Amino acid sequence: MAKEVRPFGVEHLDDWFGNARIGAGLVSAGLDMYTVKQGVHQLLSLFKKDNQIRYGLMAAGTTGSAEGCVQILIGSLFAKRSDIAKACIGFRYKPGNRVASVAVPIGTKLDRVSGDGGTGPDNVIYTIPVNQTEAYFEIEIIPYDGVAGYGFTIYKDGDQIGTAVMGGWLTRPAFPNCQFVIGSASLVHASQVSGWAQGDYLFSMEDVYIAWTTVQTDNIRLGPIRVKRIPYGQVNLGAWTPQGGKAAVDILNLPNNSAASRTDYLASDPANTTLKCKLDLSGLKDTDKILALGSITSAWRDGATVGNLTVNWSHTDGQGPASAYSPTSGAYSTQFDVPVPVLTTTPGGAALTKASMAALELVVTPSA
Repeated sequence: MAKEVRPFGVEHLDDWFGNARIGAGLVSAGLDMYTVKQGVHQLLSLFKKDNQIRYGLMAAGTTGSAEGCVQILIGSLFAKRSDIAKACIGFRYKPGNRVASVAVPIGTKLDRVSGDGGTGPDNVIYTIPVNQTEAYFEIEIIPYDGVAGYGFTIYKDGDQIGTAVMGGWLTRPAFPNCQFVIGSASLVHASQVSGWAQGDYLFSMEDVYIAWTTVQTDNIRLGPIRVKRIPYGQVNLGAWTPQGGKAAVDILNLPNNSAASRTDYLASDPANTTLKCKLDLSGLKDTDKILALGSITSAWRDGATVGNLTVNWSHTDGQGPASAYSPTSGAYSTQFDVPVPVLTTTPGGAALTKASMAALELVVTPSA
């Protein structure tokens, strides 16, 4: 049996990531996304702005109608496993500063469409109504494998609101190769968009989580959640040296410390001193119910320096599983963000609370 839950933040995405074809910032966060449109119309897509993931007009273009079909490879959402028996996607829907002229479909496709042309999901899971107010949507997915219960179940604010069938092609082995789709390149969402400004959007997706399990009877749906961004500070600075005249904590928490925006970094000493960070829990309440804790690290080595990094959570009651990878030498923009295994308990098995998390440390150990 295996399962995972992962809250999804937006810290590692650049504002205005991507271009008219692909969201390059999403790729650096481990999501494979592709956007298609009809002809020369303006393009609706997913983009990050003001700490939100938005569906709207990412870039200026020709006047006319706004169309766009966002396709995200399911394999990049769910660890590219072929044995997933159940999966779930949850997100908070918030209306944007523009209103759709027609409802927006979300669904799945077997094959990615890579060029202009009319396309939409083969399986429409749900159609977001025009003038939808804020709500928390969850989509439970059981791939087709010949057993009862397969298909899609849709929840809003914790209550089941509908179900949807799926094509027989959406089997467990095929699941990682399918696309999760928002919108349709052949659907006119808004006409006469010449009055729109770059960044106008129909809705945002916040408090996103994804979960999967290899056992169909597992309960992995979390219900409406909030994904909080917890700051962190450095522990035992040691011989790690800040570059660019900034203190270590300032560098760690720069709002645009990602991709080509990265201008400052920490460099280890010749002895490769271990770096440790602790969470700043001052923004949490003692009564907060904490379901999962996720983290993403980024690093690279300059010049001809070689070696691996090992990253793991450490606690007074035990050590979490480690993630090891070889940082890229050279341009930071080529280094993918690396997820650390998500915690649903402390490494020793205790519940995640404000008190128990106070003893957590994120440990980065360079190899010699």
